[in-house]
Amino acid sequence: MLALRRLKRRVGRFLFKGGAHRLWAFRYMGQFEAVKGSPPEPDALAVLVALNAGRFRGELEVLATSGFRVLKAPYALQARLLGLYFDPDDDVLAIHDNERLLARKEALHSALQLLLTCFYSRLKVDATIGAAIHYKQDIHWGAVSDRLGYPFIVLHRENLAASEAIVDHNIARASRIDPFPGTLLITHNDIMRRIFVESGYIPKTKAVAAGAMRMDNFAISQPPDAPTGKLKQIAFFSFGPGAGILNSRPPHWPRNEGSFFHNLCIETHVAIFEFARDNPDIQVTVKPKWGGTWLNRLDALFSDRKLNPRGVSNFRIVPDIDVHALIRSSNIVVGFASTVLLEAAIMQRPVVVPMFAEAADPEFRRNIMLSDFQDIFDSATSPEHLKYLLSLRIEDGYIGSDIMARRRNAFETYIGPLNGKATCKTVTAIQSALNLI
Repeated sequence: MLALRRLKRRVGRFLFKGGAHRLWAFRYMGQFEAVKGSPPEPDALAVLVALNAGRFRGELEVLATSGFRVLKAPYALQARLLGLYFDPDDDVLAIHDNERLLARKEALHSALQLLLTCFYSRLKVDATIGAAIHYKQDIHWGAVSDRLGYPFIVLHRENLAASEAIVDHNIARASRIDPFPGTLLITHNDIMRRIFVESGYIPKTKAVAAGAMRMDNFAISQPPDAPTGKLKQIAFFSFGPGAGILNSRPPHWPRNEGSFFHNLCIETHVAIFEFARDNPDIQVTVKPKWGGTWLNRLDALFSDRKLNPRGVSNFRIVPDIDVHALIRSSNIVVGFASTVLLEAAIMQRPVVVPMFAEAADPEFRRNIMLSDFQDIFDSATSPEHLKYLLSLRIEDGYIGSDIMARRRNAFETYIGPLNGKATCKTVTAIQSALNLI
């Protein structure tokens, strides 16, 4: 089978070089979808092609409403091209002096040059944007784009380097892969910018910390009053055993769960369910990171312990709900290893973090996120203590001014400035990279 797949790829590359790229261009030209809110090309500040567009979380829409015409590149084309020139186990981010991979890279870049010259001239593109430096489908497309005169700009989305292990992981990855092949790298905060610069991945002149655009309205809005709904509500942001550990594979729900926050994950979910079952007058809403497989994992977790979430009317699992709206409607937020802890903290909500099981084990200390700001949360030392804190804080949600000051400091350190200027700074940086100002 492997030999057959390689033969098919070899034939595909031969046909592509022989003129099949025109058929590819014809097939995919109409699949560059404009982001809602994008102005027409004559009225736009610039036309940007977004790679791996599904990885963005609101940034493309912000850019569109800021005056850019944003086109989503067909992800199927990105994946198909990469698969035509590289094997699944090839490290396409760290090619360096590997002669075999260098030859494949050169062939892929030649193919991309043919396609991008066709696409970009017809679509009147000015630049390419990506969502992270480690998305393998993006990096070569971006590199060729930049070389052709269409600057490759990365708006790096993963910026919560809030534990020793995550900082070390990011430094090691940035040091291992090939240097940044684009024009500009925009991070949310100075921690991530320093990681990329000090690892040697990128010159400091090409890296800018601009804040998180999607947080602008949230950052400058007034903290909400306590919810006034008929039922008091607790929001639990579900986490898997791999929460906050970047080398877990697959992410969040790794195959070898026992090596990660396995017991913490189970005991927290069970305690939250038991609290809801024992307190029918309090609404408990569980927000998974996504639906599908995450919901299957939760079903298995509860059924293995003979628990029936569907039999408890005040307990619900809702994957498709706006995070900020859920926080605003909740009296307490529970979570682990997530930016949502800081978002809830800024909204003056009591935030309860489970710190028992593996989280209390010294072996996992380097993996605990926001450990230098644990005092801004309520730390639960056992499942029973977690339920006690929920009972306590549902009645008394007071957050002192000194703790709120610490919370703002934590947010600006690990997410970005709270001045609401991230969009303006990002737009200015992009315009500068395109020589528009």
